[in-house]
Amino acid sequence: MDKNEKTLIKTLGFGIKTFIEKSIEGGWNGKYELLHLSGVDNDGVMLRHLTNKRRIKALIVTEILLDPKAWEALGKSEGWRLDDDKTTTVTYCEGCKKTRYTRNEWEEYMHLFVSNLIEE
Repeated sequence: MDKNEKTLIKTLGFGIKTFIEKSIEGGWNGKYELLHLSGVDNDGVMLRHLTNKRRIKALIVTEILLDPKAWEALGKSEGWRLDDDKTTTVTYCEGCKKTRYTRNEWEEYMHLFVSNLIEE
């Protein structure tokens, strides 16, 4: 299991495959579905267009994990609090030693993932 996978499981309770599937479900990256993970440590991703099955998109997992739009879409599919809720959460991050003010729960999880990744 690679560092990204371990850190995702520590942060969210599920791995890369589920992260990508739920992000797509939440509207990330248009009309694509996960075709498969590739590479020794599942560091590559192949996505297939839903209507044009010959249209394939290749991405690197790290690109996806650091894409705020993927995290926002994940938040939608998970039912996390979004900016529309007009609530602000104040958290202190031990990793970066800063107080954070966020309105979106996906931002909190993305920040926690990056902090956990740095600590690994």
